[in-house]
Amino acid sequence: MLQISTVTFLSLLNFFFLVIALLAVYQLAYKYRMEWRKSDALKREFEAYRDLFNNTWDGVFHIDKAGGFLFLNRSGARLLGYETAAELLTSGKRVSDFVRAHDTLEHLFTGLNQSGFLAGQILTLNRDDDSEVIIELTINLRRDGNDQVVGYEGIFRDVTARICLDLELKKHQETLESRIADRTADLAKANEDLICEIEERKKADAVIKSALRERELLLKEIHHRVKNNLQIIVSLINLQALKIESEDVLALFRESQDRIRTIALVHEKLYSSDNFSEIGFAGYVRSLAFRLYQSYRCDMEEIAFQMNIDEFALPINIAIPSGLIINELVGNALRHGFKDKIEEGASITVNAQYSIDQGYEIEVIDNGVGLPTSLVPETTESLGMRMVHILVEEQLKGSITFEVNGGTRCCVRFPSANINTLTST
Repeated sequence: MLQISTVTFLSLLNFFFLVIALLAVYQLAYKYRMEWRKSDALKREFEAYRDLFNNTWDGVFHIDKAGGFLFLNRSGARLLGYETAAELLTSGKRVSDFVRAHDTLEHLFTGLNQSGFLAGQILTLNRDDDSEVIIELTINLRRDGNDQVVGYEGIFRDVTARICLDLELKKHQETLESRIADRTADLAKANEDLICEIEERKKADAVIKSALRERELLLKEIHHRVKNNLQIIVSLINLQALKIESEDVLALFRESQDRIRTIALVHEKLYSSDNFSEIGFAGYVRSLAFRLYQSYRCDMEEIAFQMNIDEFALPINIAIPSGLIINELVGNALRHGFKDKIEEGASITVNAQYSIDQGYEIEVIDNGVGLPTSLVPETTESLGMRMVHILVEEQLKGSITFEVNGGTRCCVRFPSANINTLTST
């Protein structure tokens, strides 16, 4: 059996304790190293959070229940007029030292204690340099581990520019609303004035319409009375003719009656029309021809009457001479053109055309015996033919021509001055 000396044993024992001591030192060094790493990480994390709080645009704060500042970031300190938070924290100032309206602050804390959270509160603060800043505040209760309120925490930001802009916009809006109200009042007044003016014009129009209606009635009455008076003249001539035995004199009386009826027919047409200044020429000629046939006791089936007349209107000062001309020409055709014998196909035709450039053209054509070769229309002493020439040349400022070729064709032309075309047939 191997014998171990005391010296060797002691050496081994010392080595063993040395190893244990080294292990203990290593473990302790490792522990301290790990603690240092944790501390360094916490430090970096703290610095990161500190930079976050300090660099944010909003102010971040913790205050106690009495309103004393426990924590404030750099942005919050600058918003209150301090370069650093330490200056404010060491100044001993409370929240009440910055709030202008203390009743507002009391009201705010009362609401906060009831609800536990307030957001969007607008406050005006007096900064350390006596300038003002408007803030928007969000604040809530801060509790400890036993759920007891130990203070308040929150954030606030500078909204002075926004509030000023809102106030400016509100001012402009109020100005604009005031201008709109003034303009609306002006428009309402103008509308009232316009309504009054419209009412006055309606009354004036009613008066004018009434006067116009009275004028129309008066004109109708005048035309009616003129027509009646002319009929009376015709009747008086007719009574006078009863005492005359000479056929030549009676013929003269009949011709005078026809001329008067021609004039009376114009007033009759005007009386029955809505237009008292002009008459439709085609209807007037048709009625004139019908009365001439009656006057000379001619049958339209034996001597056909034909018309080819454009639809136009003539004023009274043109219609009367035109009617007298047609009266003479158609009357002459009835008296002389078919005096001896009425052939089959006998006819009298009246044509009338209008053009802006050429004026008016009226033709009276019959297929009777024609004018005697010895008769010169321009120089004859016949009252009817003389009257036709005077009416055409002096009153209508026109011209008249005659052609004899198996009948008689008379053409009257005169300019369109003072003559209006019809707008409808």
